[in-house]
Amino acid sequence: MAASQVCIDTHDYMTTVTINRPEKRNALTYDLFRELKATMQRLGDDPQTRVVVIRGAGTRAFSAGMDLGDVLQGIQERPDRPIDHELVHGTMQAVEAHP
Repeated sequence: MAASQVCIDTHDYMTTVTINRPEKRNALTYDLFRELKATMQRLGDDPQTRVVVIRGAGTRAFSAGMDLGDVLQGIQERPDRPIDHELVHGTMQAVEAHP
């Protein structure tokens, strides 16, 4: 199993969610979107979390945006729909739904 790309630390009702791909400037893969969405949904039910802070690991960037490798793979596999907009939008909705 691959290492987690999302790290979680909770202290005093504040949970820090760290996108953990500093070697790729925290570029967002589809796997990372899935993991971030699931994490945010879990935190929504966590009584120990009142505030969520999302950050990028390392010092170079919060996030470079979409991982172009995933976009290229999407173009090759699904030329009519290379980006999974439903997954990206669903993840952003999960982030937006949390304080």
